[in-house]
Amino acid sequence: MRFVHELKRRKVLRVAAVYVSAAFASLEGIDVLVAGFGVSEGVYRVAAALVIAGLPIALGLAWWLDASGGQLRATAPAHTEEGQAELQAAAGMSLLDGRTLLLAGTLVVFGLGLGTGLFLDGGGADSIREGPSIAVLPFENRSSDEDAVFFVDGIHDEVLNRLTTVGAIRVISRSSVMSYRDAPKPIREVGQELGVRTVLEGGVQRAGELVRISVQLVDTRTDEQLWADSYEETLSPENLFAIQRDVSEQIAAALQAELTPSEAHAIAEVPTTNQAAYDAYLRGNAALYRDEILGAADHFSDAVELDPDFALAWARLSLAHSYAYHFLIDRTPSRIVSAKRAVDRALELDPDLPAGLISLGNYHYRSALDYSSALEAFDQAAVYTPNDYDMLLTRAAILYRMGNFEGSRRAFVRAIDVNPLGVNAIWNFGGLLEMARAYDVAAPLFEQVLDFFPRNGSIGVSQALVPLWRDGDVDAFRTELEARADWTDARDMLLLERWRVEYVDSAFAESVRVIDESGVEVIEYQTYYHPATMLMGLARLAAGDTVEARADFEKARALAEAALGAAPDDPRVLAALGQIHAGLGQKDAAVEYARSATAALPVERDAVAGPDFVLDLARTHAMVGDLDAAVDALDVYLSHFGQWSLEGLLALPVFAGLDRHPRFPELEATAAAWRARIDAALAGR
Repeated sequence: MRFVHELKRRKVLRVAAVYVSAAFASLEGIDVLVAGFGVSEGVYRVAAALVIAGLPIALGLAWWLDASGGQLRATAPAHTEEGQAELQAAAGMSLLDGRTLLLAGTLVVFGLGLGTGLFLDGGGADSIREGPSIAVLPFENRSSDEDAVFFVDGIHDEVLNRLTTVGAIRVISRSSVMSYRDAPKPIREVGQELGVRTVLEGGVQRAGELVRISVQLVDTRTDEQLWADSYEETLSPENLFAIQRDVSEQIAAALQAELTPSEAHAIAEVPTTNQAAYDAYLRGNAALYRDEILGAADHFSDAVELDPDFALAWARLSLAHSYAYHFLIDRTPSRIVSAKRAVDRALELDPDLPAGLISLGNYHYRSALDYSSALEAFDQAAVYTPNDYDMLLTRAAILYRMGNFEGSRRAFVRAIDVNPLGVNAIWNFGGLLEMARAYDVAAPLFEQVLDFFPRNGSIGVSQALVPLWRDGDVDAFRTELEARADWTDARDMLLLERWRVEYVDSAFAESVRVIDESGVEVIEYQTYYHPATMLMGLARLAAGDTVEARADFEKARALAEAALGAAPDDPRVLAALGQIHAGLGQKDAAVEYARSATAALPVERDAVAGPDFVLDLARTHAMVGDLDAAVDALDVYLSHFGQWSLEGLLALPVFAGLDRHPRFPELEATAAAWRARIDAALAGR
């Protein structure tokens, strides 16, 4: 016990605590320099050795020297009068006082912050992460034939896709790396932007019946070549897949990532032995990446016709069909039947095919909004390809549509992790936050997207609407909209908002003129179907011109009824018919149509689009004079995702007088509860 008192008297334990904490923080800081700025790892090893060697020296100095009183002197021996007095005082001291604990704790937290990137900007794409990671840069086309680009890109994609099956390696997705094709950058800069330790570069030459492929793996911190090889083979699928397998295996070995048996099997897979079928498959992928969805489907159809046992092509064919249905390119029942038939064939040929399971998930999600089946298929696929960006992004979208804000937020962050420059993920993440009415948090994400696509009309419209959605500020909305008046992208969306700004500003004649002079018959998107005459009728009705408004609504009804005949369950058309019949003074029919829209796509089934039809129901109720029923619908709307805040809704002419309704405080309470929920979720990030 006397020895413990002696340690306390000489402050040895305090020095040890501070020394170890400071050493930890210093080593973490040096590790950041090694990982992020290309500093040699030898520096870290030397620093660690010095820290270890310095510990006994520090403890020895603490034992022999006393710095109390502002002067450095030898510690009084224990047998002296001064030493005995100090020992008695030390007996009542704690091993570590509060100031020592505070200092040591601060150093440890600082070290953890450095090690985890907490104090780095965003901790994302601009800092190199721990663990094996790679970006496969676009391969150079070394062929004389420019048409060979599809083939070169295809080989690049196949190598990248095989690497995504290796769970131990963080693989940056295709869309991030393709940005370097037209704007190449130094390897170290690529590593910093994507947060990766290695980069794979390569070139492909296709000459007659020969193919030459050369690749090199480079350390982004030192520019050191870790591995390189060249291949020259007769052109055949077997040889191409053998090259892809060898490249993937060599990279895994260089990064010291041990392959599991299932990963090794996936890397060695030979999907087809038919070169013509493989070429058609690669052309299909190229078309899909260009958003030429129907063209992609044609190429994949050619591939499976040439090789009916080409499971991977069947899977991609199903995905193209699902995309065509989901993105309103072809909403006919035959399109989705074709998607199911193709994915069934793919999984019949290979039940564990990751691409087949991903396509199955997309079929469930995009055709019938069957979220649980889609997530189940993605879970199965993730066993084989955990880093597939499109799957991660679609999972985030599904959780978003399920109304799971926190789960969706985490999923978007995961997708952005494997695709730091992935515009779709950043854009949709911003959309999630905007629909959660976290407008200010969403804004920087949209600015990031505009860095990639300046003057993007969709985002431009969204940003212009924020003052109206958030504050009901019509003047600010007009100013923002006018700043984007010459943006040519998303022309119909801009037209709709030009009508809206005049409508909410009570310039009803001008809103009619905007639509009338456009020559547009219908403005439609995934969540709305607006005949031009319906928009003109709404403006004329608000202006009190009931005769002209009725004529407009009759024309709009004819268009909408024809559209409903082609798609009887389309909630967009049902919602439009609700407002059209309300404009015609047909209350019962109006409410029936509006309720049918919410039943066709209830909030419980789609938490993103569903609330829009609840808002349409509220509009319809208000138009027929039932403001109490409108309050019921608005209460539901404000407790779910939606772009309009309560303040914004008050700016709409259809809800004039809402703030004087006796139940308005209920809406205020609902809106406040939603804000508190989202704020709490964001604070927990």
